[in-house]
Amino acid sequence: MFRPHPVTWNSGSVRNFWDFYSSHKDSEDSYFSKHGGGYVIDHIKKRISLNGTEVLDYGSGPGYMLDHFEKRNIRIGYSALDFSAETIRALQDTRRDHPLFREAYVNDEIERAADSRFDVVLGCEVIEHLASDELGSMMNLCRRKLRPGGYLILTTPNDENLAAAACICPECGCIFHRWQHVRSWTRETLRRFLVEQGFCNVEVLRTWFAGRLARTCYRVRGIMTRNYQDSSLLAIARTPL
Repeated sequence: MFRPHPVTWNSGSVRNFWDFYSSHKDSEDSYFSKHGGGYVIDHIKKRISLNGTEVLDYGSGPGYMLDHFEKRNIRIGYSALDFSAETIRALQDTRRDHPLFREAYVNDEIERAADSRFDVVLGCEVIEHLASDELGSMMNLCRRKLRPGGYLILTTPNDENLAAAACICPECGCIFHRWQHVRSWTRETLRRFLVEQGFCNVEVLRTWFAGRLARTCYRVRGIMTRNYQDSSLLAIARTPL
């Protein structure tokens, strides 16, 4: 029976959602890390040195960030963590021989690697997907797995109107965000959250992850509005020394 109702996101429904996208080849270009990940790295490398670091890609998806590091000749050790077992199996199968690849983990499987510590934890478009308990678990893991003085780097939409991206299932009436976003962040709320979580040297920038060509086209067409220029947030924070 059709009855409009909000989705109940839980570990099973989230897993089903992302297992579908990870196995649906026509959706590959929709992954932010594939079309925007390179611009994220370009922003980061202006602020910190990445060469020689051990990086954990939290919420890695199929591992597109690894390609962007390689294209920019940034020599890192790349490890991946994702909530979808199907995604991680595919990543291990396709990347195991990559010279920068270290390991891939499903969610809390990373705890089996007791000695693994990272210089950088990178979460591209992740924190807007996480319920409160999942967000707390992510922060706990970052504090445990980052070396003293290590960097936590996050991107997320800036002040997103979640209702504007709502979809409804025409069969059952389930209402959900088309990309499974459950929370919206601003520069102020993200900075405050990271400070409360014990991170220091917190910097949160409003930006737009796009190349020069896209920016030029939007300016020429007269539609480079604040919505585009400030559409994303980039947060860089450190663990205490």
